[in-house]
Formats: sequence, C-alpha cells, structure tokens
Amino acid sequence: MKWKTPIEYLSQEVDVVLIGCGGTGSFVMGELSMLHDLLARLGHPGISVTAYDGSPVREANLGRQRFHAADLGLPKAQALVDAERCYNGFAWEAKADYDVGQGHFNRRRPTVYITAVDKPSFRAQFGSKFATLSKGNGLWIDAGNDNKTGQVVLGGAGLPTAYDLFAGQYEVMVDDLSKSCSSAEAVAKQDFGVNSTAARIVGQLMWNMFRHGGLDSHGAFFDVHRLSVDPIPIDEKVWSSFGYSPKTQ
Repeated sequence: MKWKTPIEYLSQEVDVVLIGCGGTGSFVMGELSMLHDLLARLGHPGISVTAYDGSPVREANLGRQRFHAADLGLPKAQALVDAERCYNGFAWEAKADYDVGQGHFNRRRPTVYITAVDKPSFRAQFGSKFATLSKGNGLWIDAGNDNKTGQVVLGGAGLPTAYDLFAGQYEVMVDDLSKSCSSAEAVAKQDFGVNSTAARIVGQLMWNMFRHGGLDSHGAFFDVHRLSVDPIPIDEKVWSSFGYSPKTQ
C-alpha cells in the first residue's frame, strides 16, 4: 500500500518541532540541517525547526552524542541551534523543555513533530494528545531505542502512530531518570551507533515523503549489533499484529 504525502507538505515551508536533543535528537538535528539545505537547492521552501530541550550538555554526553567540549553547560537545544545559525545561517529556534499541555499543537502550517525522548510516560502523554488532532495537518515521527535496538514510526494523516501501535508498552514501562556519570556508563546504556541509526531513519522517512511524494513503509525496527533494519510496511495486516485496526479508530 502506498501512502501519499499531503500536498501542503510539498508546496509550503514545513514546521518541524524537535522534542529532545540528546542522544538521538542531536543526530536528528544534523539530518534536518542536510535535509533543509538539499530541499532548498531543489526548489522546495524547506523546513523551519524549533528544538526543545533545556537540559545542559554534560561531560558524559560527549563522544556518544553530537556535542563538543565548547558546548558543556549549554542547554542542548541551544547548543545545536547555535551551531546551525553559526555554520549555516538558519534562523531556527531553541526552547526549554516541551510541555504537552501548553497548546503547541495549534499550528496553521504543515508540521512534523519529532519525539526523541527516552521517557515512556512522555510518549504516552504526547501520543494521547496527538490522537485528538491526527486529522489535522500534523505528522508525528517517534524515535525510540534501548541499548542496541530501536524503532522509528511516522504516523498521522491516515497512518497509525507509535502510540497507536505501542501504547500498551508505554503505559507499563517505567521512566529511567538516572543520569550517566561517564561516557563509559552512557555507552553501556545505549551502545555506539544506536542513536545515529535512529536519526538516519528519521531523516530518510522525511526525505522519502518530500522527494518521492509518499511512503511504502512508515518506519523501521533496527538492531546495531545484528546490523539489521526491518521496515514497517503500510499494511493493515502488519498493523493488526500490533493490535491496531484503522476500522475501529
């Protein structure tokens, strides 16, 4: 089954709301930077990014995440956006932590929300809110991972979201609020490459929907130890294996 990109995403500048700028989010910013530059060169209006993450860059973030020693102490969103302003001249915005209850969903322009947050409770809260707006002009890409595996799902505009497919898991999982004290401890929690692999899939999904006008798969599961990537086809039979049926929505 082929999903067609809504026409407004192909003809207008698209707002991108990046929520979480740590492990995966920092690499997603790099994908968005290249995507915007290439789209603009091809005649598309491009994207406008607002990044949310007020947590400071710490020593344990260096090496595994897309930060440098000069970023230490800066809010993660600010460090990434400042780099894009400096090197590429993009007038993107950095803000503190995202609050689902503050009405950020009320946007007139086509919008892609990207969540790269490692708290299941936040993803459940965000997904529940997004479900009430899924018939609008918003798409949601969720990127999640553990130590060596992960999944990326694009939903909205007729496609099931990560919340539609995995809500039951989000609701029973416990948030890990601990902070890594060293790079060694950080890599033990999330191995090298798991975050950048998730971000690469995010970037490819967006490129496919912009450049090729639609998608055959709306996400993927991956394993960096096995070097495997398995697509999530746009197929009701596949969705039903996760307990989702569009006919009941």
